Amino acid sequence: MNVSPYSTLAAGHHNISAIQTELTKALTLGELCFDYSYLGDKIAVVVDAKDAITNIAPFAHPIEFENVTGEKYVAIDGRPFTQQRKTTSELMTVRNRSEYSLTASRALLQEAWDARCYDDLRNISPLGITVFARWLPQLVTGPYGLDPSAQLDLSIITAYYYLCLFEPDTKVPLTERQKYISQVARAVNTNFDRVEQVLEGLPHLGTLVEYCKAVRERNITVRLERYEPAVVMSLVGGSWFGNKARELVAVALEHPPTWLALLYSAITDRGYYRTTLAKLLATSFNKNDQLRQFEINFTRCVQAWK
Repeated sequence: MNVSPYSTLAAGHHNISAIQTELTKALTLGELCFDYSYLGDKIAVVVDAKDAITNIAPFAHPIEFENVTGEKYVAIDGRPFTQQRKTTSELMTVRNRSEYSLTASRALLQEAWDARCYDDLRNISPLGITVFARWLPQLVTGPYGLDPSAQLDLSIITAYYYLCLFEPDTKVPLTERQKYISQVARAVNTNFDRVEQVLEGLPHLGTLVEYCKAVRERNITVRLERYEPAVVMSLVGGSWFGNKARELVAVALEHPPTWLALLYSAITDRGYYRTTLAKLLATSFNKNDQLRQFEINFTRCVQAWK
């Protein structure tokens, strides 16, 4: 599993140590902004100011850093969606509320993730696994020409991979594995035996590389013999738009806090209603108050971390 967005394949090339050093300095100098009512007192927002001393490089994902006494904070880069301040003493002004809300949601979930409260996020709603297991195989089916049986098997492995992303222990007990099979069966709407057959002997899949390797080695179809991470990231890239959208969606493939934040924005924010992900939710999952229940549970979760 990936604790940080920067440990994912899509964002692992970024060197954030210099940014963390500058964030600590900026916090000490009072150059960072805080939205206390929305984000609490442990999430800092980087906003440009003409008189700022520090030089913080741009960053697209929440970053954990420490103050001089070792107390942990999470920072988000607000410069793409806020106005430049004349002085560091000025409050920030948000000019793109959609981008700010999405980034803020990611930061709040990252706090829970850093605290190892993985179940809190997994239990927000079964919609997380159900949409993930539909979204990715659906994008693959067209280009690869998969038949319904192959698509179902791919959905089963994809749903199992999603559950593994929440599990730090790579050796899951048998009883827990049985729960996984039941959850996967519900998520992809198939029977227990089919799932058990497809997942038999499959190891823990904690990364995109491991997931793609498992798909190739299951011999679902010869069409998936070249199912590689780069191909998968390319296929999902058009599912979102906005600041660093392609990298954001690619990170979501391995980082549940990012995935769940995307779902929330797709459900609640008009600015994202035309994204591929939002259209999928509206056409296939807008039944029995599923989206409304996800929204309620998500809001409760993030409020607990303010």
